[in-house]
Amino acid sequence: MLHRKAGLRTRQAQLQAVNDAIPLGLVYTTLRGDCSYVNRTMEHMSGRSLASLRGKGWRHCVHPQDRLRLHAELVSWQSQDEQAPYTGICRLRGGKNALVWARLKVVPVLVDGKPVGYVGSVEDITERRANELALIKSEQRLRLITDNIPALVAYVTADERVAFANRRYEEAYGILQEELAGMPASEVLGPEVYAQSRPYIHQALAGTPVLFERTVNCEDGLRHERVSYIPDIEPQGAVTGYFGLVEDITSLKRVETQLRKLVRIDALTGIANRIQFEERLVDAVRYSRRYGTRMALLFLDIDHFKEINDTCGHQAGDNVLREFAQRLLGCVRDTDTVARLAGDEFVIILEGLGAAEEAPAVAAKIIGAMQTPFDVCGRQRTVTTSIGVAVRRQDEDDAQGLLGRADVALYRAKSAGRNTFETNTDSIDVF
Repeated sequence: MLHRKAGLRTRQAQLQAVNDAIPLGLVYTTLRGDCSYVNRTMEHMSGRSLASLRGKGWRHCVHPQDRLRLHAELVSWQSQDEQAPYTGICRLRGGKNALVWARLKVVPVLVDGKPVGYVGSVEDITERRANELALIKSEQRLRLITDNIPALVAYVTADERVAFANRRYEEAYGILQEELAGMPASEVLGPEVYAQSRPYIHQALAGTPVLFERTVNCEDGLRHERVSYIPDIEPQGAVTGYFGLVEDITSLKRVETQLRKLVRIDALTGIANRIQFEERLVDAVRYSRRYGTRMALLFLDIDHFKEINDTCGHQAGDNVLREFAQRLLGCVRDTDTVARLAGDEFVIILEGLGAAEEAPAVAAKIIGAMQTPFDVCGRQRTVTTSIGVAVRRQDEDDAQGLLGRADVALYRAKSAGRNTFETNTDSIDVF
């Protein structure tokens, strides 16, 4: 008998040692919720002794704001016919009222299939909870930052699904932010934009950062975007996705277009300047040679223009230049190019001519248009022009050579007494 009692005490001591050694707090209560046992881990976690936790004392270590909720959940759980373990989270007041976040798990103690009490395990998750809250706070800060920067920010996984997208995506693509998570990138972007982006997405998923521009058709017109894809590469070298940064550069593109236009327009007259003329002349000669169409070049200047400047001033001269340019535009088609080279020198590119004789006819039309007097210094004055005409030869592909021949013809017109035109007929082939 004594031997059996000694063995029982040994087993009880062993069980107590095991219970005290595990990192979980253990609590045993009756069916009425009276505590009769806690292990040392629980005493340490709560900062209370077994004596203070006995009976209903254990409830006092539960945070007041969680006490009623926890009691209601346990009562509801006890009323269930088939009791799966109860699990929940609550706050405990530890030693010196330190706050302890705890995960509870309660199971019934069954004898002959009937509950005679309950055993609860208490896991201290304070550090884990703090990390989770810190992560949530960090994500909230990240969300706040990304939602307010003037760019679209996203993270896309290796299977091309959106894992994160800021609020700008909702504004740009009309998809609710909460619906974006998990959507295929192709569905978010749409067929046209995805087709532009697909090769760059594949490069990013292959581990290469990319920067490119794309266009998006939207209600307000065409939107221009500058896109940067940065691969997300693990230390082992695997690409798990990519970060996307999209900037709306529509306004910048408009400014660039306007600047390009200004660079190629003569500020005084509003017609093409030398830069635009040289570009168009090269293109016109190339097109004429390739498709066998006729073209010609007219080189003009204003007769005695220096006299106008000297007697009436540069303001009057500028007015004459503007009026002269407008009259030139009225003598040609919209498809022809009228440009001012410098000073009072103008050129006209005539394309798609039906016959070589059409170029001199245009020159004669211009001579006639200038016969109407100009308003110079508040009085009517005739302003004439001299014109050199050069028709492109069938084998001619030198744009500067064509301009040189027109210049020679202009010199002849001026030598012939001005207010006339001359055609450079040197070696003109008949088409």
